[in-house]
Amino acid sequence: MLAVMLVAIVFLSILSFVAIIVGTATGLERGDFQNGLWPVISFLPLIGLPIAFLMVLTLLIVGFTRRGRENRASATSGSAAGKPAAASTARRTPGGSTRPRSSR
Repeated sequence: MLAVMLVAIVFLSILSFVAIIVGTATGLERGDFQNGLWPVISFLPLIGLPIAFLMVLTLLIVGFTRRGRENRASATSGSAAGKPAAASTARRTPGGSTRPRSSR
């Protein structure tokens, strides 16, 4: 839901930028942007883009928090069930990289 709102706000702000550019290219001057719907169109990017930025930060924080909570839950459920830790099937080479163990 938050991502859809973010995309909608950014889309409307970019659409407002394009409308202002097209309006200026067709001959509108500074005074013409003070009449009709133009004040709203001019003001939308000034408020929409900062709100969109805050929504991106909120989306990132929510995602990281959810992922951390899931990782903690899976770590505690795996150790609480008495499952032994998986043995590593890789060994270190002299260069420091790992490679799978060969089956001999």
